[in-house]
Amino acid sequence: GTSLIFWAQTSTRVKKEEWKNDRDVNFFFHGPYRYTRNPTNLGMFVMCLGLGFLMNSPFSIILIILVYLLSRFVFIRKQDLILSDRYGDSFKEYKKKVKNWL
Repeated sequence: GTSLIFWAQTSTRVKKEEWKNDRDVNFFFHGPYRYTRNPTNLGMFVMCLGLGFLMNSPFSIILIILVYLLSRFVFIRKQDLILSDRYGDSFKEYKKKVKNWL
């Protein structure tokens, strides 16, 4: 989980300058974003779920899954709408090609 988060954050930072003028569909296909639209959220879920299993805490595991579902169906859906408004057809094409994991 930590590695996925680090990969997502560094790939975004490195490409930031190149993205200022390039907004086609390839704009989104870099780093872990080639495989999942929300790698940071996925990494946090995996990391926290692993911690819940290490602590042998069923309550933590259930809570982590509930928080992930809330994030997935409320916040990520809202983020997709914002990105769709901002980037238009480029983001819609990206969304067709790359699905969320989980």
